[in-house]
Parts: sequence; C-alpha cells; structure tokens
Amino acid sequence: MEAALIRISPRLRPKATDAPNMAFENRVVSIDSKTFQFYCNWAGDPFILQDLISSCVDWGPFSIRCEREKDTHKELCRCQVQYYGPAAEQSHLMASFWGLMEGFPPFQSCTHSFHESKKQR
Repeated sequence: MEAALIRISPRLRPKATDAPNMAFENRVVSIDSKTFQFYCNWAGDPFILQDLISSCVDWGPFSIRCEREKDTHKELCRCQVQYYGPAAEQSHLMASFWGLMEGFPPFQSCTHSFHESKKQR
C-alpha cells in the first residue's frame, strides 16, 4: 500500500481579513461548485502571480489562473482557482487553501470586491 504525504496548512478556516470592512464573501465568488474567483493587488505580470500562488499550494489538487483585470485597474489581477480533487476532501482542502490565501500579501491587501466590479459594468 502506498502513502502520499500532503502538506496542509494548520489553519482550517479562513481568518478575518485585514482589509477594512471587507467581508470574505465579497472577496471570493463561486463560479461553480469547484471553481472560485478572487482579486489580488498585483501590478506585475499575472503569470508570475499565478506561479507564486501555485508554488504556495503545491500540496493540493488545484489549478490557478490569473489575468489582468481591466485597463482601469492596472494594479489588480483576477485569479481563478479550480479544485479537481475528491469531493469528500473538497471542504477541508478549500478551507486550507483560503487559510493560506488570507496570509498571502497580494490577496490580504486587496480591497476590491466583486460587488464593485459588477457596479462598473
């Protein structure tokens, strides 16, 4: 019988954000049951941000994709995480993912919400 070592963040639930009055629900939107979008403050290349997040989440069955928001928000990248592991482990591993992201400076410092982006459309 083979065993696989999976590194999991010690925090299972997302902590409160440092962004003032920014509810976690405003910062993350569910596309479907396994796909979520969020914003990061990142003025650099979105592919570098994508690689940074992927290197932080090398323990889970996730794929990450980041792209520049619009020309009006050059400091923002919209990122999408897709979970492709077993359904039985999804809530635990996604809680670990969000726990890790809450301490990730580009996510932690972002005060842009999906409610704001809907107003601009």
